[in-house]
Amino acid sequence: MTKREKDIVLVLRNFRYRDNRFIIDVFSKKEGKISLGFTASKRAGSASKRILLRPPNWVEIEYLKSARFHPKITGVRPVWVYRSLHSDLRKSAVALFITEVLHHILNAPDIKLFDNLLLMFKNLDEKNFNPDFHLMFLKEITAYSGIWPGDQENGIIFAFEKIKPLTRKEKQVLQHFLRFGTTSSHEERRLTLKLWLDYLAYHLEGFRYPKSLEIYNEVFDR
Repeated sequence: MTKREKDIVLVLRNFRYRDNRFIIDVFSKKEGKISLGFTASKRAGSASKRILLRPPNWVEIEYLKSARFHPKITGVRPVWVYRSLHSDLRKSAVALFITEVLHHILNAPDIKLFDNLLLMFKNLDEKNFNPDFHLMFLKEITAYSGIWPGDQENGIIFAFEKIKPLTRKEKQVLQHFLRFGTTSSHEERRLTLKLWLDYLAYHLEGFRYPKSLEIYNEVFDR
């Protein structure tokens, strides 16, 4: 039996399955992380569907839910239209990085988290670019995942050092970020980012270093 459903989703990943068939992974307000399928030809309407169903877009979808196959998307419309994100290489790089991290972490539905993520992406889009935005995201998603290393600064530093000994520079950079939520240079951001990704990879089974990290580094090395 096929059931028609409607939901709001954040698109996390989009890939071609065969010919004009695609699979997308999304974080759904009702279902959590799920995979859905859709078809798209070269016609204008299909091209628009393909564009809307790319990360990191927020869309409302209609789909047919089947017990045998991936749910099939039959309709899509934007929930939030980005004003600057797609035209700002820095914001785009950060958004793709965030969606890839979320793809490895999210699972069950969580309406509060869903609403917070939508607000976060709106802030990234509407406000002046903050070069530490992605680091604050990693800090918050670490707490959400239940692996926050502790309340005291020394305890947090110790938790990071359990993974590998920190150099003096790494410890100073991490301490500064924990105290002030900022970094002072591109080098410090890259160092803090690596330390935090190492921490997530150590504690979360199946976590992978984002491929979009290469794009991020290329953009910010300019």
